[in-house]
Amino acid sequence: MTKIQLMKEFDSIWYHYKTHFIVGILVIAALVPLVFFDKDQKTSALNVTVIGNTIGQKEQQSLQREASSKILKADSKSEIKLNFWQLNGQITSSANVDLFQKLLAQITAKNIDIIPIDKNDFLLLSQQKAFIKLDSIKKLNNDKTSNKYGIDITGNEILRNAGYDTENKMMAILSNTEREETAIKFVQWITNEYP
Repeated sequence: MTKIQLMKEFDSIWYHYKTHFIVGILVIAALVPLVFFDKDQKTSALNVTVIGNTIGQKEQQSLQREASSKILKADSKSEIKLNFWQLNGQITSSANVDLFQKLLAQITAKNIDIIPIDKNDFLLLSQQKAFIKLDSIKKLNNDKTSNKYGIDITGNEILRNAGYDTENKMMAILSNTEREETAIKFVQWITNEYP
């Protein structure tokens, strides 16, 4: 077969089967990420959105692994996911309107269970009844700097050692969480009260 005959045959096949080829390529392209990239993804047992300064990727992963290993069972098929939002100042300031709207949308969609947040932002959100009461956490009974909806994490050793600026920060569990038990365990772990 000559080169010209091969080209004519290819053109004929392409003309009659191009739709099949295109659909096949699209199906393969859709399946590749599912087969190769989703194997290590675990479902979320808890979503913690950390607002403030960001920390390095290595420290984020280390903190996430440590939290998951301390709070979840060893054979758990899920993990605690930490999402860091870098922010200067308060999230409720006019300079951060877009990020505040994103936060409200994430809260409404129940994509966030716990947030460490600036004290002033915490007070504003707690007035809107965004957080659950933390009466079940022993630290609240002895800690005068916390209130019944959040825990003061200023100087928190676990977060500070990871590189997070804990100065003037509160941690709270969102009132619409569907993972309250795990969220309470996480807050207890952060405050060194989890067994």
